[in-house]
This record gives sequence, C-alpha cells and structure tokens, in this order.
Amino acid sequence: MEKEKLEDIAEEILSHEGNVRGTAILSNIEYVRSKKGEEGVRKVEERMEQLGVPLDTKNIHSSEWISVGVSALTVLSIRDVFDWTEEDIFDMGRFAVRISFVTKLFVRYLVSKETVFRESPKYWRKQFDFGSLETKELNDDYAITEIRGHDIHPLICHLRAGYIYGITRFISKGEDVVVEETKCTHRGDDCHQYKVSLR
Repeated sequence: MEKEKLEDIAEEILSHEGNVRGTAILSNIEYVRSKKGEEGVRKVEERMEQLGVPLDTKNIHSSEWISVGVSALTVLSIRDVFDWTEEDIFDMGRFAVRISFVTKLFVRYLVSKETVFRESPKYWRKQFDFGSLETKELNDDYAITEIRGHDIHPLICHLRAGYIYGITRFISKGEDVVVEETKCTHRGDDCHQYKVSLR
C-alpha cells in the first residue's frame, strides 16, 4: 500500500460519520507505549497536533464516544511517525485484545468460538454506533464474518484483522488461527469479509 501524505487526506478521514469507544484509541496508544515508550506516545500526540487534531491521551476514557475519524487518523499517524508496516498494524490490533477490559469481559463468559462469533454483532454495537458485523458462516474449521458501513481507510482493514485474530486466538485453545480478508470495499467489494480459519 502506497503511503500517502496525511495532510492531504486528514480532512477526508475526519469527515467520516460515527463514533467508537475511547478504548480503541487507548489500546493503540498502549501498544505504542509498549514498543516506543512515553517518547513514542508524545511523538504521536505531536503528529496529531500537526494535523490539527489535538489528542490528549491522558484524558481519554475507555467508555466515552470518540469520532471514528479521529480514531482512524490516530492509527495513520502511528504508522506515519514510526514508518510501520501493515504487519505492525495487524499486530497492534492483536495487542488490543490483550489489554482491552471490554474485550476481556466479552470473551470471559463466551467460552466457545461458536458463541463468540454468534454474539459478535452485539459486541460490535457496544463498540461502534455505526456499521454492522455479521457472522455469515460458522463450522468447526472456519468462520466467515462480514462488516458493512466501516469504510474509512485500507490500513484499518489490517488493524481489524489483527483484532479478529486476537479474539479468536484468545478462545481457540491453542489452535493455529489464520485471518484473511477475502472481500474489501477498498478493492470494489460490497463489504469487508474475513475468513477466520483454525488449523
């Protein structure tokens, strides 16, 4: 994916309607902190300031609603500041599952992957006030999940894939997990579709 100049796309990213819980930003900032320390967090905040979107990470609460545009621009700024790859962003999504209190509550009582995938639409509505998630197919070997109405930037697809991987790995009891985005609106499809295979 060619790395575009954030100043050229920031306004478009910020124009997307909808909100996410503050935990989305906080988990990404915590990943930065784990890799780059407080200095890394400061660099991300400075980059957001340069883009005209001040981000005071110390005053974000996990349950508050925050513009999805701000959340997405934070991810893009993190990539920009550290020159991270799509694999790094995937890993950041995977990391979020390990530290998110809301996610831990979600999976704690849903002990099987079947239940997790069935209940995922409810979890989506607790985290996003727009778009939808639906499990289209589920068997012993794989699940197919579709996400609609969440089409901000292709990099977010990798973050989301990492998050799906993290949740599935959390409840897969040692099985290998593979997440593949088989459809993508940024490639002309009508939704984002993820095939989650257990091997």
